[in-house]
Amino acid sequence: MKSRGALVALMGILAALMPRAATAMGPIRFPCPGETATDRVNLRAGRSLNYEVCGTLDAGRKVTVTGYAGGWFRVVPPEGTRVWVFSQYLAGKKVAAGRLNIRATPSLHGSVLCQLERGERVEVVETKDEWTAIRPPACASLWVSAELVDLLPDEQGEEAPAGAASGDELDLEEEEAAAATGPVNVVHEQPPATAAVTVAPRGPVAVRRVPRVYEGTLERCGEIVVPGASHRLVSGFLWSTPVALLGSQSINFSFYEGDRVRVWGYQTARLSDGTPVVDVLRLEVR
Repeated sequence: MKSRGALVALMGILAALMPRAATAMGPIRFPCPGETATDRVNLRAGRSLNYEVCGTLDAGRKVTVTGYAGGWFRVVPPEGTRVWVFSQYLAGKKVAAGRLNIRATPSLHGSVLCQLERGERVEVVETKDEWTAIRPPACASLWVSAELVDLLPDEQGEEAPAGAASGDELDLEEEEAAAATGPVNVVHEQPPATAAVTVAPRGPVAVRRVPRVYEGTLERCGEIVVPGASHRLVSGFLWSTPVALLGSQSINFSFYEGDRVRVWGYQTARLSDGTPVVDVLRLEVR
């Protein structure tokens, strides 16, 4: 009887960890329709409360859910959402830079949602100082807490791969697969006199899924931005030596800038000078 009771309790815990309506609908199929279950549901740039709010939805608003990870649903930006690009990298309604960052807020500190290539078109909404608001392109995704969205029955869509409802493993594997297919492009995103320069190193090195530990002082990458890595760890006193470039979907590094930290994560690529690019899962202030 005790073992049966423990099994029932375990099943209850597992059910609580699943996205809303998952147990009633059976296997979740992405993409699928969803509906906000309460007012003031925040659309965020990443799957953490630390990320910027890009919009707010009222109860009953329909959304298209494209994935799940760590208690958050990835959704297609609803109508009325706006994202931002640096105005100097637009020529009319076309991208004039080699690669243009699409940001959650009108600031170089804003989270990068995705990137557009030279010549791609954008839908301009308004211009604010040096920044232009545009409708989110197809590559952009936002995140909402899974507790605030009800999934709706749908006959279409593809069944989520095994493990998609249990955490971050699916996203990490997808990112590593993407890193293994092409070079890491380094983008200079300061307002230069000429167009942005894109430098392709000799290519990243695919790395096994072994978590590693890195330690150093956390600072923003500065002028050079590697897609998927907004910050870096450095060591040294008289001069700084890069330890690793860091990116994360769950940690807002801005809160820890200037701190000496230790991070745990998976190396997804390596630059030609040997500097690793790390997807950080955990951060600890030293």
